Amino acid sequence: DTGELDTLHIITGQLALGVSNARLFTRVRSEQQQMAAILSSSGDAIIGLDAAGRVQLANPAAERAFNFDAKAAVGRPLVEVADNEALNTGVQAALKAGVAQPVAFEITFMDDSVLFCNLSPIADPAGQLSGWVAVMQDITRFKETERMKSDMILTASHDLRNPLNLTLGALDLLNKATTEWSALQKEA
Repeated sequence: DTGELDTLHIITGQLALGVSNARLFTRVRSEQQQMAAILSSSGDAIIGLDAAGRVQLANPAAERAFNFDAKAAVGRPLVEVADNEALNTGVQAALKAGVAQPVAFEITFMDDSVLFCNLSPIADPAGQLSGWVAVMQDITRFKETERMKSDMILTASHDLRNPLNLTLGALDLLNKATTEWSALQKEA
């Protein structure tokens, strides 16, 4: 019968589609788990925002740095979740600019630790802005090294300047004390 074959053909097609969907679901779930593992293991603080600046995801490093719960923060504006003026100002400036360009800025905390924030736009397949991702690296050690280098240069220049000034002062006194100099004395 043609009707039974058509029905069998439809059922077979539906089963094949079901198997294909199950494989796709398994692959998507696996990729989501892999992405979650990557975000969780990263030492950098990572916050994903939608185009309006609402939190979509945050890894444990971001939760610790800005003292909030990522699950409770999802869907809420970052400014309500993270109590950090530098972060909120940087994100708000990027949102208001209306131009989807990466922005970089530093975030200094009360304990003098410093994070370097790279806020990058995320575009959908059509090229429209769909959100932002903020990746923040701890640069506290680099800032300390930079400060120590500056201090060392200041100390070295001070230590070199003092003996030089002392020598120049002594020579000036000698010059004022003696009116007649021999050629050898002038050279010295």
